[in-house]
Amino acid sequence: MSLINPSVSVIIPSFNHEKFVAEAIESVLNQSFTDFELIIIDDGSKDRSIGIIREFVKKDPRIKFFSQDNQGSHSAINKGISLSNGKYVAILNSDDRFHPDRLAILVDTIKEQQKKFLITAVNLIDQEGSIIEDESHWWLNSYQKSINQYIDFGYKKAISNTNFSASTSNFFFEKEFYLKKIGPLRPLRYVLDWDYLFRAVYISPENFFFLFDKKLLDYRIHGNNTILSGSIRASLETNALLKRITIAYVPEAEPYILNIKKNLRFLHREHLLFKQSEANQYFNDSQAYIKKLERVIAEKDQALSIFQSSFLIRAIAFFKRKLVIRNENKN
Repeated sequence: MSLINPSVSVIIPSFNHEKFVAEAIESVLNQSFTDFELIIIDDGSKDRSIGIIREFVKKDPRIKFFSQDNQGSHSAINKGISLSNGKYVAILNSDDRFHPDRLAILVDTIKEQQKKFLITAVNLIDQEGSIIEDESHWWLNSYQKSINQYIDFGYKKAISNTNFSASTSNFFFEKEFYLKKIGPLRPLRYVLDWDYLFRAVYISPENFFFLFDKKLLDYRIHGNNTILSGSIRASLETNALLKRITIAYVPEAEPYILNIKKNLRFLHREHLLFKQSEANQYFNDSQAYIKKLERVIAEKDQALSIFQSSFLIRAIAFFKRKLVIRNENKN
């Protein structure tokens, strides 16, 4: 083990996870692979997280700790990487945990496969750290569908429908690949991991490898998860990402997408003004554009089926239903 030039730099962005951060840190320190440094960036926690982290720092020289005002997970991760010395980078959010052999397996795999960006399958755990195995659980059901899409149809179709990495905690990559190919994580709250996964597989698909048969990460779901917070911003971020994915693979789709978005704005306006006939026209025009869009995508790339569950379509249908209900109530 080298504290100066370790093989792996593990980055933990920490924020208000006093209940879980100790377990996350321990899951790194207890790895069967020991040639690593652990860089923890606290992103302005207001709970006891910093005190808990400092207790670990006193006991293990492999830990480097930094704190900053709250700037978001992307900022903490990017800062951690900028301070890292390892050839490879692993990320672990402060409410998740590593499988004891995660680093050992990933280091071996990235060398054997000669790849630069890896993810694995994940377990879902609850607040107490118990693995959730109920296949009817909404998250597990959605995650398994994404895995099946990846296995059956490849990364394009899978990534156009969902984030099959599940979390930034699942990212393991060569630092030079981050610096020279993908670049830093973007300031996104809800699709930070999905966006970065897309950029990695789009920019350099030959360097991506998915160990979908090995569950080497425990992803925790609890009341304070970003995934559970939900907001209009989540819809907007997802919609913008779907648009980028579509245009990246099918540039011919861009004018249709722009027309759909323009119609959505008009539909929203007429919905607020209770103008039923105008809203109906915008709705019908949008449906026609969507059909043309799907045809263009199918002609260019059979692997993509992005707008079948797009937020654009859902938003249009949502305003259509609300308009009808409001007009019925008005009458």
